[in-house]
Amino acid sequence: HCKCYVMYRPTDDPVRDEQDAYPNSSHFRGRKRLWEIRWQIRVKRQPTRPLVFGLELSEYVPVSGWARRIQSMTVSTLRSVVGKDLYHSCGDNPKTVVGEAERPVFVMPLWAFDQLIVSEPGEEPDIRSIESHGVLRTSGRAAFIRQLSGLELKPGKVYTFAFWCISRFVDVVNWQMLGVVPGGVSFDTFCGKPPVHVVIYEVEDNESSAKDQRHLPSRKTYWFNVALWSGKEPPKASSLAALLPEVSSDPEHTRQVSSTAGEMGWCCWR
Repeated sequence: HCKCYVMYRPTDDPVRDEQDAYPNSSHFRGRKRLWEIRWQIRVKRQPTRPLVFGLELSEYVPVSGWARRIQSMTVSTLRSVVGKDLYHSCGDNPKTVVGEAERPVFVMPLWAFDQLIVSEPGEEPDIRSIESHGVLRTSGRAAFIRQLSGLELKPGKVYTFAFWCISRFVDVVNWQMLGVVPGGVSFDTFCGKPPVHVVIYEVEDNESSAKDQRHLPSRKTYWFNVALWSGKEPPKASSLAALLPEVSSDPEHTRQVSSTAGEMGWCCWR
């Protein structure tokens, strides 16, 4: 069982941002973060491998030249924030790879989260109000990393995680990466086209080859997988249809389906 709660600043509307005229404005006041994502998880079985979380693309996106350099600079910037154990792969070209292809992925270990709360069932905090609960990465980075590195998710507990540390580099509403080049760069430079997938998964080691530890689909067990895009940069109708076959070309039908998006495993960021 998993709950997910997303908060964000209206980066596309500086007036509303300045006037605190948006939901959760008091939480963001005086802070640099542009967004925050929270998960509240109860597992039915204990994961057999360490969990990772981050972003995954549905398909391979060729990246070369200028875009490749920007991507490399961005990953280096984010690695300096979350640590060396960040895993990034541009994925395998399905036209040239032999065997199964890895999807493009950017994931981090659990200790890259910014907040952890472990609760007994029924005693967990409201996911919308967790500020005074649990432990924070900023309270002691080394101790926090040790605690989450050894964390085992077990049935009978409720685990609440929050993440925001890289948010100042990722303007999801405007669909831009910040802090690498002046003015930012479109997220499509890295993902090709929306949506991207916010994921939590475990991945099996490749016992037949220590050199090949790609995060192949057949080695993954997903614990969370939600497609995400900005309302300012919506997916094409064909991409929506691939996510939800019942989405038609009728705009009214699309709006009706969008109203239940959270229940179906995909969502639009404004």
